[in-house]
Amino acid sequence: MQDEIRSRLLADISHELKTPITSIQCYLE
Repeated sequence: MQDEIRSRLLADISHELKTPITSIQCYLE
């Protein structure tokens, strides 16, 4: 149960982080 919650949180966090990073990279180029 703990691992499922953790993996779900990590997936959400990584998704939230990837989107702004991609936007920033596109903006900088």
